[in-house]
Amino acid sequence: TSEPSLSPTFDPTPTLEIVHKRGHIRCGMTNSAGAFHLDLCRSVAAVLVGSADGFEVITTTFANRWEHLNDRMVDLLISPDTHTIGREVRESSTRVGFTFSSVYSYDGMVYI
Repeated sequence: TSEPSLSPTFDPTPTLEIVHKRGHIRCGMTNSAGAFHLDLCRSVAAVLVGSADGFEVITTTFANRWEHLNDRMVDLLISPDTHTIGREVRESSTRVGFTFSSVYSYDGMVYI
């Protein structure tokens, strides 16, 4: 008999295709996310699935947000994160790289 493999598997289907088949986007946000983040998710849903109501909010924490994205529990992470080369190439908790959007919000500046 053939037993299931215990090794992890990865579905290579592009996220956009999964969202279209499902009919809604899952936006990962922290509990502290405000109206701006919710509106951003609504806007993305309107473009991707044709309805501003075509989204589901999945609550994430700063500790699990990258794992949720990597495990495809969320399709889009909407949170105040810093785009770093390390996260783009190999984020430490998941050991994979992520694609970031263009900067849409600046929350501070540091001068050295």
